Order: sequence, then structure tokens, then C-alpha cells
Amino acid sequence: MPNADSPLLGEWKVEDRFHSATYQILSQNRKTVGRVLLYDDGTTHYVWQPENARYIFQDVEEQGGLYVNGLSGATSQNSAKSHEIEVVHPDTLKVTSFHGELSISELWIRNN
Repeated sequence: MPNADSPLLGEWKVEDRFHSATYQILSQNRKTVGRVLLYDDGTTHYVWQPENARYIFQDVEEQGGLYVNGLSGATSQNSAKSHEIEVVHPDTLKVTSFHGELSISELWIRNN
């Protein structure tokens, strides 16, 4: 069960030359999830709607000082891990997503 004092909880913004996004990490149904609030990469544009909710990850657990997720919101299959989250600073997360042999890291900045 997620801790209400978790450093992950809150709203986070990502902006780079490829896309901009806003995510909300929250406790939902006794799990820590990452809800997509806004996403725009120039081709795909999404704004959160309750009837069409999208998640970047759905069940984050702490493991050895990192937070990992084995189920991606984009798929319904378990993998070794789909995301790894490192708290760099109380207002900065390093979020690494794994796609087969490829990993992509982003810095998420607290938005609230």
C-alpha cells in the first residue's frame, strides 16, 4: 500500500524536444499509479478524461531505494520491469522506461 508521505505523489511535468507531458502520481485502489493528464508529441495529443483515462504505470513498488513497476499502462503483460523511478531531489524524478533492450530516461519536475 502506498505511503501518503511518498516522495512520488504529486503532479509532474516533462518537456523536451520530442514531447511535453504532465503526469499525476497518486494512490488508487491501494496501488501507486501514474496517470497521464496531458501528452503532446506533435502527432498524438491527449488531455485526461475520466471516461478515457490513460496510465504510464499502474503498480509501483519500492525496491532497494528505487521505485519499479512491472506492468506498463500501455500493455497488459508483465515484464521484468517497465519503469524505474529514482528520486533525484524532492522536486525531481529520473524516470527510466524499458522497451526490450532499449531504455529511455526523462527528468520529471514537480508541477505543484
